[in-house]
Amino acid sequence: MNDDALLAALGERISVVTPQLIDIRRDIHAHPELSREESRTTEVLARLLDDAGIAVALLPGTGLLAEVGASDPAYRVALRADMDALPVRERTGLDFSSRAPGVCHACGHDLHVVSLLGAMLGLKALEAELVERGLAVRGIFQAAEEVIPGGAHEAIMAGALDGVDTVFAVHCDPSIDVGEVGLREGPLTAACDHVSISLHGRGGHTSRPQLTEDLTYA
Repeated sequence: MNDDALLAALGERISVVTPQLIDIRRDIHAHPELSREESRTTEVLARLLDDAGIAVALLPGTGLLAEVGASDPAYRVALRADMDALPVRERTGLDFSSRAPGVCHACGHDLHVVSLLGAMLGLKALEAELVERGLAVRGIFQAAEEVIPGGAHEAIMAGALDGVDTVFAVHCDPSIDVGEVGLREGPLTAACDHVSISLHGRGGHTSRPQLTEDLTYA
């Protein structure tokens, strides 16, 4: 099977399971979980992957790794998705809207999770082709993307990137039409971190600002 045939077969396999994936996505959307609380989401994914014969390794706390392809590959690709929801009240009125008060999947991580699940299910059906090519794919279902420090640190410490040659991840974007993928070189979205600054200077009183250091201005 050449590359084009492999991609076509993968697309066909994912199309077959798409109705199931839609149901799973709506179930996860209805049961959102905050960062490092994604226990139900982890359990649902672990069960579905295990039922498909995909090797699963639970990460510390929440999140998991899934493996398909060659056991000792010449090249391993990792696909990563985040799992956590946000502390936001859903007001969509959808019949599968959040059942968790004050929590919802407002950032699309439910879609990310099910997209990765679909990719792993499709790749599992073509595992013999991956093995023949000496390839493996690791699915990284990462917890706690929405907080600092994020769950990526814990996943990496647990070996999520061990033996990985390259990593791919996507994020849904309502500014891009359905069926299209946006790419660019360099940074694409904002990141955040904590910055601690210590300021030292002469103390004093606001009635004599010329005799003290203006920390507000600094």
